[in-house]
Amino acid sequence: MQPPASIPLQLAAGGVIAGPPEAVTCALQGTSLLRHTLSLRAKLLEAVSSELKDAKNGQSLWEICVWAQSVIMSRGFKIPKGSDRLVLIPIVDIANHAATHKDANADVRNNLDGSISMVACRDIAPGEEIRICYGEYTNEQLLFCYGFVIPENPCQGLVCPLQFPDTPKRAELLHHCLSHRRQLAPHPLPSKAGPLLYRAKGAANSELLMALKVTNLSEEQAHELLEEKSWESPLLQPGPQEWVDGLAFLGAWRRELPNCYVEGEAFGPCGQLQAEARALVEEAMAQTAASLPLPLYLRWRVERALSWAVYG
Repeated sequence: MQPPASIPLQLAAGGVIAGPPEAVTCALQGTSLLRHTLSLRAKLLEAVSSELKDAKNGQSLWEICVWAQSVIMSRGFKIPKGSDRLVLIPIVDIANHAATHKDANADVRNNLDGSISMVACRDIAPGEEIRICYGEYTNEQLLFCYGFVIPENPCQGLVCPLQFPDTPKRAELLHHCLSHRRQLAPHPLPSKAGPLLYRAKGAANSELLMALKVTNLSEEQAHELLEEKSWESPLLQPGPQEWVDGLAFLGAWRRELPNCYVEGEAFGPCGQLQAEARALVEEAMAQTAASLPLPLYLRWRVERALSWAVYG
């Protein structure tokens, strides 16, 4: 049984003392995976800290622990579906991934007697690969758990590296607003993720601008909207302040992405994810800039030209 590709789990598999190599962290720079994989490393270290202290070869034990974690992440199935119970199912776990349930030609089913079956959903031609849907996941999710990405993934979405509001009512309001908006999305989106960039109705920037608007509300305004359960209130419509803040945020994010140069076959999926990130960020910037009044738009164009001259 093999774990997924070396990215991003190689972050956790770095030396116990030295930590992950710089080339690996650079390969994930500008995506939410860098934060999540460093968090995974920290949690694994904490979980096995006593065993590592007592081991004759701590590095070897650490790599075994990382291997076990990667097997669970890449081979585990939630049975029953939708539950938090993870099980390993030999043979079934060698089936390849279909981006959506509609594209799958087989399905995993939990039988009444406790057994598990993999059942064809349609006729499968000789030589055709067996594909089940691991979940309708974005490329960030696929890379984190399975070590690969899908070009032109229909389940696209990129987590913005934006902090949630630091007060309880605004944080709760943003959670409800994101949940409401994602019910209208063309495909399932991560339910617990922060603001995402994704192409839906020509507005890749919609969740980001809404998050900035919620951040700019007072705690009293957030409380009133929560009481009214008003997720489409005019108070949540972004304006010039959010457009300017959004462009500043996206510009900083865009400058971070080109500084990462991914080399080597193992880093290929990371390069594809960064390319997807650059395209979405550029699209969101263009959409946000188009909302600006003409004087602000012209100012932004000048500032962007100067930024490109400095940062490339």
